[in-house]
Amino acid sequence: MLYRDTWHQQVLVHVCLILAVCANVLATEDPENLARYAGINSTLYIHLNHPNTGQDLKSSRDKGAVRPRIYIYDLPESQAKYRNWKEFPDMTDTNYALDQILLALLYDSPYITTDPDKADYFIPDVWLFHPNARPEVQDVIKEMRAAGPWFDRKGGSDHIFVITADQGRCEYLDRAKEAHRSIFIQHFGGTLVQDVGMFCDMNQRWGGDCDRERGWVKKISKGQARSARLCHHPGQDIVVPTAALERGTLVVTGKPFYYPGYIHPEHKLPYIHKELQGLNRSNKLYWAGVVNLDEHASRTPGYVPFNDCPYSFGGRQTVWRTWHRNSSLMSAYVGSRTPSYELDLSSHTFCLSTAGWGWSGRFKASVTHGCIPVVVQDGIRVEWEEQLPMQDYALRMPLYMVHELPEILELLVNTGKAEKMRQAMQCTWRFHWWLPTVGRALDLVMCELKARLHNKRVKLDTSTCMLDCGDGQLIDVYNSKPYMV
Repeated sequence: MLYRDTWHQQVLVHVCLILAVCANVLATEDPENLARYAGINSTLYIHLNHPNTGQDLKSSRDKGAVRPRIYIYDLPESQAKYRNWKEFPDMTDTNYALDQILLALLYDSPYITTDPDKADYFIPDVWLFHPNARPEVQDVIKEMRAAGPWFDRKGGSDHIFVITADQGRCEYLDRAKEAHRSIFIQHFGGTLVQDVGMFCDMNQRWGGDCDRERGWVKKISKGQARSARLCHHPGQDIVVPTAALERGTLVVTGKPFYYPGYIHPEHKLPYIHKELQGLNRSNKLYWAGVVNLDEHASRTPGYVPFNDCPYSFGGRQTVWRTWHRNSSLMSAYVGSRTPSYELDLSSHTFCLSTAGWGWSGRFKASVTHGCIPVVVQDGIRVEWEEQLPMQDYALRMPLYMVHELPEILELLVNTGKAEKMRQAMQCTWRFHWWLPTVGRALDLVMCELKARLHNKRVKLDTSTCMLDCGDGQLIDVYNSKPYMV
């Protein structure tokens, strides 16, 4: 919740909304106003800012005239357990917010249909990865089957589940057995199960046994196909950005979860906030945050170096230990993000983007602040890597090339490639932001789903910012409104 509800605050909020509508603020072309009122969007605003009022998001009219048409299951038993604002805290400005936010965005869009026989895709209205919930997906599927024949009509392949877990569907291997053909919208793009080699003590084991790829192949060769299943199914699942960083000030209340109560400052973007525009950008590589799993572990008795290696799959640690003493290459703040985080991102050309335990929000943070992401996470796709031309605005560097990092970044700057990548981000940053009116992440999800209906692939020309969703109609992203697909 943004604030605890009081009668006076609710009155003030509604007065502000009326004034905004009267002044036609939402229709203005001033990007600062667009950003300021991005989250105030009818039912979405009610859902995110009044979670304990019991407001129902269900539309009173069928909006499903726009394809792809999405049918949202109303599942009373599952919702009582796994979609209850009174039981679970508001997480809508954390990294795990998407299962709460995406459904709210869908309800506010023209894609939903109340007729399941006309639907192209189906999605249950439940939170499938809330730290205090994490339900048995099998139970949700059982209730969907009780509602009608649609899950079995195509073997679940037209059904969508939103999973924000660190390692995506791999955390649901035992709880989503019948969803192996379904579409998982998730943040984790790793194909291999990330358990092989975790906490590998080479004082006791042969290092080859800690190689994830070798371990995965070994399981297949022994006929252990189930334990070798993929965490991300390319062409089936969709890797999307986190919904964090978008709502501004947030005081987390309610039951304990992964994070204690905290307050974020207002999040600002150089594309829409004038005070972050026109800054001189350093060509150094920027990083702020945790590098090792435990920054002080090496100074504690009984420290074992192998324990810290799996975190970030070695990406952060390798870059940091190789180059942090090179002050001409890196600007780094280790341990936490700084109060000047938005300013720092907006004044650097390159920003390190590596995984944590599975994925990270730093790719989104970099792109939305005009900083070229330098991705170091072997075998793990980043958001939209299967939909957008990543090479136009991001750099993916295999771990074995990190020793050449200064030369590679210098080459991008000297050849003008870095400047072209930053120009491309003028188009693409919108797809890494969820809330309207500036965000286009939901539209890209719908574009991908529509393209699949036509057996096509999404195409984006970053030079013109024209988007093709496979139906032969080009969309001008710069001049279009939300829900443009």
